[in-house]
Amino acid sequence: MVQGVWSEHFLVQLEATTRLRKLLSIVEPWPPIGEVIQAGVVPRLVEFLRKHESPQLQNEAAWALNNVAKGTSEQKRVVIMNGAIPLFVQLLASASASVKEQALMALGNFAADSPSFRDLVLDHGALHPLLSQLNKNSTRSVLRAATRTLSNLCRGLSDAQFAQVRSS
Repeated sequence: MVQGVWSEHFLVQLEATTRLRKLLSIVEPWPPIGEVIQAGVVPRLVEFLRKHESPQLQNEAAWALNNVAKGTSEQKRVVIMNGAIPLFVQLLASASASVKEQALMALGNFAADSPSFRDLVLDHGALHPLLSQLNKNSTRSVLRAATRTLSNLCRGLSDAQFAQVRSS
């Protein structure tokens, strides 16, 4: 699987990333987030978020990274340190609803972790692209993810910070 993620062949990358995402989706007993991080594939998955010519690969990579972002603060930090937050923000403009949903869920997972991660998401300009998802053309799953993420972004804000969010 790890070798497939690092392959230069698109179909091999897609298959390996899909298998990795499914492995990370296992909840019983625990998803192998630490093992995936130790295998060194997080930077490659982040790289796949840039593959605008392949929404399917973007979706699988975003989903896998979203699953990693469900882990501990240190596990989230690995994803953040590899530059995922600004790419997730960019993915909110994707034509693919499933890519947008995974990006929203990941941003929400970061924001829910701590005030510093929440502020990092806000500092990367996530608020306006997130709010643009709240429209009649969005799918129900995108609306749910956007609402959850917005809630996580507002949690624990000072009055001054909330006033900034409110004015948006």
